[in-house]
Amino acid sequence: MEDFVSNGHVVKFSVESGRVLPGHQKISKTHVSSSGGGGYLHQGSGFVDAPKITSTTTTEQEFWLLADGGRQVPVRIDGDAMAVNVDQEISLLHARHPTKDGQWLVGIVNHSARTTAWLLTPLALAGGAGLVGWWRVSFVALLSFLPFSLVNLWALGFVPAGVILFRHFKKERAIVVSLAKHLGRLEQSLMARPPRNA
Repeated sequence: MEDFVSNGHVVKFSVESGRVLPGHQKISKTHVSSSGGGGYLHQGSGFVDAPKITSTTTTEQEFWLLADGGRQVPVRIDGDAMAVNVDQEISLLHARHPTKDGQWLVGIVNHSARTTAWLLTPLALAGGAGLVGWWRVSFVALLSFLPFSLVNLWALGFVPAGVILFRHFKKERAIVVSLAKHLGRLEQSLMARPPRNA
């Protein structure tokens, strides 16, 4: 897979393709929590508030992929990002930082169904890979603001800080747009592969 390079930063991509094995599971998890509630009673007066109870349900899909070369790979997807069935041919698109351990599952291409599910947005991938980051530019903008505030001209400090933030936002937006186009090219490349069991 073609890596993404921007301003000296690299995101490496890899693909693992294979066939979905029997044993696909959907797991629903419900988390129940309460907050608030309580009150007081004193000599027959007071108040009592009922607690607020909330529940959140999440869904995960788990299945095994028989990858090219015969290796079995466990796959877990949060939510209902993509429906997969036994014996369908899929490709898992992974991204990673070139000098750090670990990788992100970015997307899944289902060759049999001719569909793609993106599990990370280009902005989330760019942030995770260190291509964009507001903490650096915020620090520089703060430094440009400080001299003006020291001489009681703090309002003028907004001008260079604003210019720095605007330029940085424009640069980061260009990186994210470029990464999105790169992901689109990778998707086209993967979709061009026909399923082996077709």
